[in-house]
Amino acid sequence: IYLADGSGAGDSRIWEIAGGVATLTGRVAEWWGQEELNTADAGVLARFLRSARTAYGADATRTVVSLVGHGVALAPELAWVPPTEPGEPAPAPQPGIPALPRGIDYTPTDVTDGAFMSTPALGEALLSATDDGANPFDLVFFDQCFQGNLDILYEVRSAARVFVASPNYAWLVAPYQMYLPYFAPAATPEEMANAIIRIYQNRLTDGNPNAIFWVRGSDIGAIADAVSNLGDALRQALGAGKAPFILQAAQNGRYADTTQCGRGNLHLGPPDELIGAERLAENLRLRFSQVDADDPAVVAAATGLLQVLDRVPSTFRVGYPYIEPNEFWNYDDTITLLAPLLRETPAGIAWRASIYRPTVPLPAVWTPDPQQEVLITQPFAFVQDGRWDEFLAEWYTAPMTPTVGEWCNYVPPAVVISGTVEEIDLTAVPQQGGMRLAWSQPGASTPAAYHVLVRKPDGINEVLLAIVDATVQDYVVEGAANGTWLLRVAAVDESEAAVAISQEVQASTIYLPVALK
Repeated sequence: IYLADGSGAGDSRIWEIAGGVATLTGRVAEWWGQEELNTADAGVLARFLRSARTAYGADATRTVVSLVGHGVALAPELAWVPPTEPGEPAPAPQPGIPALPRGIDYTPTDVTDGAFMSTPALGEALLSATDDGANPFDLVFFDQCFQGNLDILYEVRSAARVFVASPNYAWLVAPYQMYLPYFAPAATPEEMANAIIRIYQNRLTDGNPNAIFWVRGSDIGAIADAVSNLGDALRQALGAGKAPFILQAAQNGRYADTTQCGRGNLHLGPPDELIGAERLAENLRLRFSQVDADDPAVVAAATGLLQVLDRVPSTFRVGYPYIEPNEFWNYDDTITLLAPLLRETPAGIAWRASIYRPTVPLPAVWTPDPQQEVLITQPFAFVQDGRWDEFLAEWYTAPMTPTVGEWCNYVPPAVVISGTVEEIDLTAVPQQGGMRLAWSQPGASTPAAYHVLVRKPDGINEVLLAIVDATVQDYVVEGAANGTWLLRVAAVDESEAAVAISQEVQASTIYLPVALK
């Protein structure tokens, strides 16, 4: 059963998929009494999962949940205070994020409602759907960017037997038709997870660097305890004047791009705030084993973390990403932590560390509009239970005024163009239920494939609609929605860079509705 929500109003839909056939249902209206859902609302997600389980999974041997879309990494639960005139009483805080200033991109989880799902809200949704973890799913697959973070996993740890997640970018390949044969009643959650990370990685190229892993829910607590123990040892090392050795180990780590990409910087490294736990532990163990930094407590704690992380199978791919071919992405780690950056890093950069506190409500600066007051209304579960936050609180020396900065909710461009490329011709002719595209072949190059790019009616971004074999120069868009479509075709090389591209062509489709089974 599949819940999908488009970018327009009244387009939330639930489909049943069985025997290779997708059937549109009336479940949205039946379960909610309306046609538009805020899919970033924890209550909506929890209700969908509970209702789906009741309607379809009462006798299921295995239950698998896949969450597809943008991941925002470690995100706080926020409220904002509407501005008032002097002397007026303070209004009640409003949940969610305030309206962003003009000129600042807004990338919410649910476009229609302008909402996002925080890390605590995600935990609430999955725990509500599983009776506080008493009835866990067999597998939860975060088919999203940046969700392979300890704080996120700790929040949901009792909601599934096994979790699959990517700590950095998760490219949308979605080969679910290849996953499904492995989602079998006799398969263990671990076997299903192994199939996902293997198939997913094999569908990528070196132009799509990625890491993906799976972890048992029962192991997340042990990993969190080991991180807390490492934090304790590092606090002692700080007191002994060994901060430079900690920084050296951290700077040689592997970073996930959750801070800089919001500004269009696709370099992996400081001051991105999330760091791979395994490489950090390896670096700390090596550095604090040397004579000048000798510290058995740090070595023991780092070794303990490595031992529990050894239970986390993964696949990875390093390379030059097609969206930024001058950068080399080397992330080969698994679970991420909040990193100790330069100690004097300001709160506007290390903003997650500035709010990594157990106390709420916590007034905070709202970076997109510093005049707007926001409140952190709910602490992260690992901050409440663990001690990594205590290490970070002692680590930073700059004033850490609580700050909510820009999180990365990155949409890769549909096509990458470097320099001047040849232009090809494209025509789009509407036909019943869709449109036919035809294009010319480049004269100066031999493409590896053609990418059909489209901005759909009311769409926000240009997206890759189809990949067409290099020997074919036409494509039929089927089931095209009414409205104006903007289309381009790019001829690409083996690295998916454009060697030729058409002008944007506008086409409109108006046709009688068809009955969908």
